[in-house]
Amino acid sequence: MNTKYWFVFDITAVGSLSNAEDIALTTSDSEDAGAASGWSIGDASLYRNWNANSWSSDNDYNIQIQINGTANPAPTLSITAPGDAAEGDADTRDLTFTV
Repeated sequence: MNTKYWFVFDITAVGSLSNAEDIALTTSDSEDAGAASGWSIGDASLYRNWNANSWSSDNDYNIQIQINGTANPAPTLSITAPGDAAEGDADTRDLTFTV
């Protein structure tokens, strides 16, 4: 299953994303060679000009971002039946475990 995330850069004053301080655009669709397996960033973007009411699509320019994080370890579950559940003959026993 793929999860989509959106990053929203909102320019709240007169201007545009291309001249906003500390934000740069690139024409490259390259991704980091050291990226985690199975992760990818799409090559499409939407933008809304300052004081506009609708969004437009622009696939010519991308905002280059860096995402840092660590992978969570896979969950483990260890279940041991109570001692009295293993006793007896071939009868069926219903056990309820709360995790």
